[in-house]
Amino acid sequence: MAAMVAAPTAETTAITMGRAKKKAINKQPLVVLHRITIPSTSLPTPDNSIRVEEASNAEIRGNLVPPEPPSQDVIDFMETETVSVDGDASDEASIASGPVSFPVKRKREKRGRPLTTHEYVGLAEAKRKFLRLEMEELEVRTVQELMDSGASLKKTRAIMALPSVEELAAGMAEMTPDELRKKIASVMMRVEHVASNSSNLVGPFKNDLRIAARNVNAAALELVKRSAATGKDSWWMRENARLRGRGLPLKKAWKQ
Repeated sequence: MAAMVAAPTAETTAITMGRAKKKAINKQPLVVLHRITIPSTSLPTPDNSIRVEEASNAEIRGNLVPPEPPSQDVIDFMETETVSVDGDASDEASIASGPVSFPVKRKREKRGRPLTTHEYVGLAEAKRKFLRLEMEELEVRTVQELMDSGASLKKTRAIMALPSVEELAAGMAEMTPDELRKKIASVMMRVEHVASNSSNLVGPFKNDLRIAARNVNAAALELVKRSAATGKDSWWMRENARLRGRGLPLKKAWKQ
């Protein structure tokens, strides 16, 4: 085994990063190279890792000479050592050995939407058309359910706050048949006005309200005609009984 060591004197040539420079600045690290010759008989067959290391060392040295014959393997390596030039331990430095690895830049994928085929042409328009038809079908079904005579009304808070039919009938007990007919006509006129001017009602609702109002008017008129013709209206009977009740005390007082 043979070793060459360069002493750190003023005339020593320093080898830094593979370049030979004369020592001009103090406190520079010195790299010591060792060359070791090992016979091939004392070592096993070199594997791929040793060959890769030899190739990398050859690239660093710039050696283009092919390796020596297989009689012996020459392993050159650069050993890292810290050498103090001026003897000051605080100014020691080290240089790492081995090949330098650089990050490999990969091709970045382009962003954006994938390529579309013919099956996606007009898909958005078809979805909008389908949703519109579905909404129209739901609206027609709702109108049919509401116009069904057997459908029960939902008891909401607003409906619960309305006056009952009995309370309204008690307020109309003193009216004559003609006054009742006028009352019904005014209410039905109000219903037709709402059905004609409301923008929240669809066409079937408006038509249904108009027909209902006219049917009520026709029924009220027919009742008034029948009561006037027969003379058996219950209102006259109740009014007669009420007046008789009021006249009985006067009749008794007059007799006394």
